[in-house]
Amino acid sequence: MVWIHGGAYIFGAGSLAIYDGESLANRGAVFVSINYRLAQLGFFAHPALEKENPGGPVNFGLLDQIAALKWVQQNIDQFGGDPNNVTIFGQSAGAKSVLALFASPLARGLFRRGVAMSSYAIPDATRAKAVEVGVNVAQAAGLNGANATASELRAVPATKFGELKGQEFSLGPVPVVGDKVLPQSIQATFAAGREAALPLILGNVSDDSSVVLAFGVDPAKVLGSLRGAGIVAKALYPGVKDENQLGRMVARDLIFTSPVRSLADRHSKRAPTWRYYFDYTAVNARSRFPNGVSHGAEIVYFLDTGDFSPDIRSYFSQPDRDYARRTSDYLFEFARSGRPASPGSPAWPNHDARNDKTLQFGQTISIQPNFMKTRLNVFIGGSRLLAPVLNRK
Repeated sequence: MVWIHGGAYIFGAGSLAIYDGESLANRGAVFVSINYRLAQLGFFAHPALEKENPGGPVNFGLLDQIAALKWVQQNIDQFGGDPNNVTIFGQSAGAKSVLALFASPLARGLFRRGVAMSSYAIPDATRAKAVEVGVNVAQAAGLNGANATASELRAVPATKFGELKGQEFSLGPVPVVGDKVLPQSIQATFAAGREAALPLILGNVSDDSSVVLAFGVDPAKVLGSLRGAGIVAKALYPGVKDENQLGRMVARDLIFTSPVRSLADRHSKRAPTWRYYFDYTAVNARSRFPNGVSHGAEIVYFLDTGDFSPDIRSYFSQPDRDYARRTSDYLFEFARSGRPASPGSPAWPNHDARNDKTLQFGQTISIQPNFMKTRLNVFIGGSRLLAPVLNRK
């Protein structure tokens, strides 16, 4: 089981306590957690590099992930692992990475199945956008912007890049389309049915919109865009009166829930696919999280690591531990056999466009047929409305 951490391709590390692999390893998994280059060192283009190597690499962070998977193929048997039974899984940018690896021709044959937890519909950056950001970075690093040479760029200390903050210096939270790693965008690859035909679990959480401001997306703007296009959001969310709550729910379903459904519909035509929605909050923390499960809060359940982080351990109770065990069992069994299952929990049926089945992790675990179907159909059918809100040229 190869874990790919999130962090918007800007921050994060595989060594964080909530990513500890002990619980899964104790059940028999060989757990691998990787690091990869981030921010400007992970995703970078510049006119000097374009001239030196036209069409050369931009997604260095994804190349690191591919190198790690090649290392697993070559070495994991020395740790008791099976190179023919590799599962990749990740959350947020880690989930986006899982989908990128499904889409990348360079990752073929390096894994057998994947789990994408709370990926998002922010479009991949274009190569032109990467060059634009690279010029900004060069200027901020004390060089002559677009006229900086490749040698000058390579002489900039790594720590200097780490000091650059702000959206004008970053491509996160997305990779770049237009190199050998991603010749086409992730979305276009899945839409054309050219992604790896391998088993895939996709899902998201009930308050994924807790992170959208960090993505540079304002829920109020999303809501305004929809209304401007004639969609009556309130009709899709009966009983929701508070404008802020409505904005959060619309942003969640546009950016996270509907893309999960759309990708699951498409991918199910090529390989077994499962869909989930996570809405379980620790018993002693429910008053602290009235909007539901925050972006990333499901990790401690899927990895069963609630007791490894002091902050989480302070409110984690025995019912939460039991729930985490049941949740992580689905993931472990998927990695072991190719089908998610958990002893004593509901069977998890395959999802496809004609048989819409979602496993909902709420206070109980249950199968939800046609989950949010009407609402998500509206959003999927009107996905073009996302363009003015999320477009990255």
